Amino acid sequence: MEVLSPSTEDYNTGKKFMLYRSIPSLREYWTISTNEYRAEKYAKNTQDNTWVLSENRDIKSEVLISSLDLKVSLEEIYEGVVF
Repeated sequence: MEVLSPSTEDYNTGKKFMLYRSIPSLREYWTISTNEYRAEKYAKNTQDNTWVLSENRDIKSEVLISSLDLKVSLEEIYEGVVF
């Protein structure tokens, strides 16, 4: 899981994620925005090794962190954050 900052967002979602994708055991990669309510999940499809993006922007929505079998709401993730 990466918490993005304006200065690292392009690198973290570009070249860094490209490097992470070469890790065979990595199954999901999360990015959390610091500019808006937004959590993005990139999940590896084990059948063809493609990556699928799902995005949450609704503060009341829950995200499923599959590798941890954990549900967390964006409200919890962003608790105390003011934009």
